[in-house]
Amino acid sequence: MLPKTIKKSDKGTSKEQRNTIIAQEWLFKPEFKVFAQLPEEYHSTFDYRIRNRKWHFTPCLGLSEMMADLRFIDSVKIKHLNEGVYKIETLARKTEVEFDISLALKQNFVIKSIRMPRALTEKREFFHETYLYEASGNALCLKTANACQVGNSIISWL
Repeated sequence: MLPKTIKKSDKGTSKEQRNTIIAQEWLFKPEFKVFAQLPEEYHSTFDYRIRNRKWHFTPCLGLSEMMADLRFIDSVKIKHLNEGVYKIETLARKTEVEFDISLALKQNFVIKSIRMPRALTEKREFFHETYLYEASGNALCLKTANACQVGNSIISWL
């Protein structure tokens, strides 16, 4: 058993023992807007639970130590937009968009890509997709046929 108190003068039990420093980046009081759309049979229950703060498990951002405070903002109908150039506020699937490099340079966009899991089979096999986003969190002007208007926001479903 490990001792309940450790004194500065205590020595470790192994000469091989070393401390490992793991670099971490912590965001304090981050704020995210999350858009969700589920099949109707699930969405109404989901809407009710978020609206009334009645979840099965404490919401967190990855680790259990990073608890999330979810606040319901609104429930609105989505409007699918025709193919065109839109200021997309969310990540966008790289395979479903085109961007005009001259417009990106004019707007000083810093376009980054990230590869993330998109689908999962019952056997826990992951399928990944590459997504684009603007490094400063600004909306990206992208040509796409998969844009939707949700309230005042134009988004692309992941």
